Amino acid sequence: MSSVTTETVPGVTPGDAKTMRYAAAARAAVCVASALVLAVTAHLHNVFFGWVFLTVFGCALAIALGVGLRVRDSRLRIYLVAHIFVALALGIQGVLAGFGSEAILLFVALCAWAVSSALVDFLFAWRHRSERFAIDLYTSAGFALAFAAAAFIPGADPAPLLGLFGGYLAIAGVFLGIAAASTDAASTAAASRQRGKITPETQS
Repeated sequence: MSSVTTETVPGVTPGDAKTMRYAAAARAAVCVASALVLAVTAHLHNVFFGWVFLTVFGCALAIALGVGLRVRDSRLRIYLVAHIFVALALGIQGVLAGFGSEAILLFVALCAWAVSSALVDFLFAWRHRSERFAIDLYTSAGFALAFAAAAFIPGADPAPLLGLFGGYLAIAGVFLGIAAASTDAASTAAASRQRGKITPETQS
């Protein structure tokens, strides 16, 4: 005869892993698409275009992340909610500003979004620092903070500021895409370890 023993993997549930994988994939898709938009519209970069772009970018990111809330068995859905709130805050600023406010406000809005996004990633990474995805969140937060610091170089000049933002989105998008793939591989490995192992029964 044989007995089945189950090896449990503490911390992350299948729903948690699915949530983090989806969050990384959704953010990657929006970031890469937005970086391409900024690349092909470089000749249009001004304050008005910047506010329109940020409004569309924030709303698109919020919608993409909102789809992930369908995962019911995850304790980390609040991570999606936090990023949705930050994205929507960015999206509505353009509407409130009337797409024509001063360039300095565009600069402040971008930096505020980057710092807020980094703060969400950092706090969740610290809260779940024993999990595999924590290092991805720390790195994502580092990229966002690096952009916020570098944004002081062009300052309120919209053309180089949006160009710099496009570069950040491209780098962050590629990283988040890799993070989503690695999270998928890690969750698959964890699932295989959770399956019962067949061991011979001890004879008495």
